[in-house]
Amino acid sequence: MNITLLAMMLFCLVKINMVFTIIGRDMTSMISIGNHWSPFLLELKAQSSNLLLDKYGGGLKLSVHKAIYYIYCISEGYLIEINKSRTAQNTIQKMLDKGFLEEYNDDDYLFRIKQNENDVDVDDRIELGLDLIKIMRKFSK
Repeated sequence: MNITLLAMMLFCLVKINMVFTIIGRDMTSMISIGNHWSPFLLELKAQSSNLLLDKYGGGLKLSVHKAIYYIYCISEGYLIEINKSRTAQNTIQKMLDKGFLEEYNDDDYLFRIKQNENDVDVDDRIELGLDLIKIMRKFSK
């Protein structure tokens, strides 16, 4: 294992620990109760209101009117699943039309985050996630 990879792994562990500290929980207590989330989703929940985070690897739940959206963090960006309400379907269609989302597979949509040739995010994933949530709330009204 080269030194760069080790340094990156250490950096990620420090960042994850910082996120747990920010939300007032130490990492060992979170692990001991069996919860595991993306640090990006944890930070989005900490910075935005009315979001729920499912247990163990689950998505971030955003409810607006009758629309329910589940947001997951994947390497390419944020993956979005929706319930089949008319509001959710209309919102997703508006976001597709405006170019905010792309179809990912039959039932999921992708909010792509620009990455460099090494697959490292070019823009701040947290800021883009917060923007995504604002857009979804705006288009759901």
